[in-house]
Amino acid sequence: MASIRYAAQTVLQEAREGIAWIVIWKEGRGWNAEPFWAEAEDEGSRLTFEEPDAEKIRAILRIDPNAVIVNSYYSNLGDPEAMTRDSLAAAMRWQYKLGSSLLADKIIHNEEKANTESDSAKLKRDKKNAYYKERYDFLKSMGICVRCGQNRAWKGQIHCLECRFKERERQLKYYHENIEKERAKTAERHKKRRQNNIEAGLCAVCGKRKPVEGLKYCDFCRKKINTRNNRRRDLKREVPVFLYGDGQHCTVCGKPVFEDSKLCSKHYKNSIEALVKANEAKRLKKYGGWDGRGDDT
Repeated sequence: MASIRYAAQTVLQEAREGIAWIVIWKEGRGWNAEPFWAEAEDEGSRLTFEEPDAEKIRAILRIDPNAVIVNSYYSNLGDPEAMTRDSLAAAMRWQYKLGSSLLADKIIHNEEKANTESDSAKLKRDKKNAYYKERYDFLKSMGICVRCGQNRAWKGQIHCLECRFKERERQLKYYHENIEKERAKTAERHKKRRQNNIEAGLCAVCGKRKPVEGLKYCDFCRKKINTRNNRRRDLKREVPVFLYGDGQHCTVCGKPVFEDSKLCSKHYKNSIEALVKANEAKRLKKYGGWDGRGDDT
């Protein structure tokens, strides 16, 4: 039985490159992942596989009908530059649980296209795919960039630095040109993930631990949220917190102090009222409800 971390390690290189599509499925309690190469249409919503790969995918679906297929460019697998085995394993688990990119939907389109495709067009496409696959494998084995086919690949990668920078610029350009659309997609994805976590009885943020009773977050995430909110409030303060109580600023709000006290006029007044109430309560408690002042009559 393979763990999800082991499965992530086997496809870590392909996930960083963002070229191959990764199929994730479970066999019993074990996790499996395997890369495939396909032609993408409609921003990755429709894929076309070669027949040998399609047959292998059918076998995977017979084992796990809930298998999913993801890609670093079209799916949210994290930052390819900072991707590690553990981060990829967490993203794979989340994608499988989310089930928004089922493999069954992709293979249906592949079979429909294969039925309507002519024999000559199919032969031409198969030759083209075989050529690119052979070229990819050859360049990768020689340590040459698989994209430009000219420069040496960077350490531990299959692309040269020039192609990596170009791809990064292309992604940033696309993001900034479609920033509203991308933000809406991200917000909708986060909203759906939070809703799924809540329905599963887990923390709405991490989806790993049980939430605190009466809240939607676990104790760990609640502390992180409070820390972030406190940091944001500190940035909005007119006076930095470290100046509070320096003799010129109120120890509570940071406003100028009142006379020779350490508080502003508002909090000085509040503290006096609170002190009077506390002394009165203490006196009543000491004398059992009697104010202890005696009776002159």
